Amino acid sequence: MRPLEDVVSLSVYWESVVGGNEFAITSKCKYPEKAIQFLDWCMSEEGSRMITQGAEGMAYTMDGDVPSVTQQYLDDNAGGTVDMAETYGKWKYAGINAFQHIDVDSNGYYIQPEQIPNVDNYSAVKKDALSFYGTESFTDYFTQYKNRAGEKLPNVIWSTYTSGIGSKTDDIKQKYAQINEYMYKQIFKMIYAKDDAEYEALQNEAMEKVGELGVDDVVKWYQDRFAQLHTDLDPLIDQAMKAYGVE
Repeated sequence: MRPLEDVVSLSVYWESVVGGNEFAITSKCKYPEKAIQFLDWCMSEEGSRMITQGAEGMAYTMDGDVPSVTQQYLDDNAGGTVDMAETYGKWKYAGINAFQHIDVDSNGYYIQPEQIPNVDNYSAVKKDALSFYGTESFTDYFTQYKNRAGEKLPNVIWSTYTSGIGSKTDDIKQKYAQINEYMYKQIFKMIYAKDDAEYEALQNEAMEKVGELGVDDVVKWYQDRFAQLHTDLDPLIDQAMKAYGVE
């Protein structure tokens, strides 16, 4: 589908039921039955958990049905000096798992235990951000999209609209780049402002500058594109949601 002239293609809805890849067992395979058994395991919750998180007993442990990452894994991951794929197996064989890391298992726990929120370890900044967004964890925030009316939307809705936005015109590209280049520098000045007065002065300076750089034109371009996408895509997405039984 090409709802906009400069959009090559986009998907209305998709499901990754076999890890997003296709597999074949060749005629030279000595043990095809074993190969099928291995792929079946990769498609399972257990297999997907080991592929995305790493080896059980090293990267995570199970207490009954509850998975949790090990302290050694957390320390190595935070240190940044350990090859997590080679040491723990985390994502080393990505692509052959059916369940993704933020999918939940049959007991309601994330396939990748690392995604299970640990509020006690959140910094003051993270807690403040979560309070602002009205959610308990960042994983929940990114998997619980809502429209302006507060209604939950399937995750695919976001990617469908953003992938169909199309290409910016040359003048919008230029303004967009200039605004980003300016803000990348200005934002650090604001973060390290010595007091509220300096912060407010820098904020006002930034707002005035991005206005001069054409931020209103950039915003209007996005608004116009999304308005057109809503007109063209909303009916199709509604049909897709009903076909997949998504409420």
